[in-house]
Amino acid sequence: MSRCILALVALLALAGCAENAILELTVELPDAATAGAPGATFALVQVAVGRSDDPRSLFRVGSTSDASFALSSAPSTERMSVVAGGADLTEPLTVRVVYCRERGCLPRDEDRVAYFEIERAFYQGRYTQVDLLVLTPLSTLADPATVTRIERCDVEGCREGNPTTWCEVTLPDAPHFCEQ
Repeated sequence: MSRCILALVALLALAGCAENAILELTVELPDAATAGAPGATFALVQVAVGRSDDPRSLFRVGSTSDASFALSSAPSTERMSVVAGGADLTEPLTVRVVYCRERGCLPRDEDRVAYFEIERAFYQGRYTQVDLLVLTPLSTLADPATVTRIERCDVEGCREGNPTTWCEVTLPDAPHFCEQ
């Protein structure tokens, strides 16, 4: 009887995972000296589901998806996992990287920032990956945002190897490999 209950719990847990999707976000950060933000010692990485002409409106302070990474004397690679489910699976994902002076900072108008919009980051029950190269931020938080757009065919997932695109290129309006 206990084996049946344990098997049922495991089956329900797997079913719950199949309703969600996971994006592994890899963020390539510059060293502190070339981050373009005087005095910045941390990079605050935030994610928000959705698209906006003014991406600043998508973010709220203290979101559970925030992550702070220390800037060092050498460029660094940081990783974070983002989980989505339901209607969020088909929405764009906007990523904001804010250079600031302390871990878990509250972004200020003068802080340097970079924005990325991922056309489609999630596919139900699938694991995907995006690498972001964050060079010197293009603007301050108070400036109109410049957004780097990442097409859905540039989102890795659902195929082994190292293809040049993550979509079936032989078809018109090619589907992503995760849609097949």
